[in-house]
Amino acid sequence: MPYLTKFVLDRRNPMLRCPAVALIFAALATAADSPTFEVASIRPASRNAAAATDIKRDPAGGILLANVNLRTLVMMAYNLQPFQLSGGPSWLRPKRFDVAAKAPANARKDQTWVMLQALLADRFKLVVHKETKELPIFELVVAKGGPKIQPAHREPSVADDFIQTHSGRMKALMVPMSDFALVLSSTLGRRVVDKTNLEGKFDFQLEFAPEKETDSDRPSIFTALQDQLGLKLEASRGPVEILVIDSAELPSEN
Repeated sequence: MPYLTKFVLDRRNPMLRCPAVALIFAALATAADSPTFEVASIRPASRNAAAATDIKRDPAGGILLANVNLRTLVMMAYNLQPFQLSGGPSWLRPKRFDVAAKAPANARKDQTWVMLQALLADRFKLVVHKETKELPIFELVVAKGGPKIQPAHREPSVADDFIQTHSGRMKALMVPMSDFALVLSSTLGRRVVDKTNLEGKFDFQLEFAPEKETDSDRPSIFTALQDQLGLKLEASRGPVEILVIDSAELPSEN
C-alpha cells in the first residue's frame, strides 16, 4: 500500500487506499437479484507474502487485487475496520491471493462490494454473522475553550470531501465531523463517535506524531487535536458492530 493515503469518504470504498474507515455494515446477505461478477479468477498470490498489496477497482465495478489475504477481502466486502472483524481460520492472514473479477455490463460501480460478498460466499464458502459488543471507544468532543476551526464557507470543488494523510499529517477539505470521526477510528484502531455537535463541513490540517515514531518532536494525536483543532478524545465504552467469521474454505484452483 502506498505510504501516502487518501481517504475518499465513500462509505462503500474504505479499502481502495487503506484499511477500510466506515463503521456501517453492508448487508450480510446478498439478495437473489443482486448482481454478481461476470467472471472471476482467484489464484495463490504470485508475489512473496511480504510484498506490497495492490487493490484496484475499475470504473465498471470490476476489481484487480494482488497479494491480498481473506481478512482484507472480508473487510473490503463488508466495509469494516480491523477492530470490527473476529473469528476465521488459521490461514485468514498468512494465505495470500490474486483476485481478478469482471463486473457485468449492467452493474454499477457502487455494487462492487455486494458482488465481492457473493464471490466470497461462493468461492471461499464464507459464512458470517454480526454481533454488537460493548467495547472501549472514544468520543470526539469540543475541548474546553471551544473549537479552533470554523465551517468552510466556500464553493465546493472536485478536490473536496476527503482527508489526506501522510506520516502523521492530515489535511481535510470540506469534511463533516462525522467523517472525521471515521478517519480517527482507522488511525486509532478504536471506534470514534462524533459528539461535537458541530454542524457543517470543515477545512483543517492536523499534525501529530505517528504511533510508531517514538522520537518525534510532534505531539500525540490526543494533544494535537486539542491544541490545533480545539477538540478532545474522551475514553468511553459503547456498542460496536462486529462481523464474526463462522467458517471459510480455501478456494479451489481456477
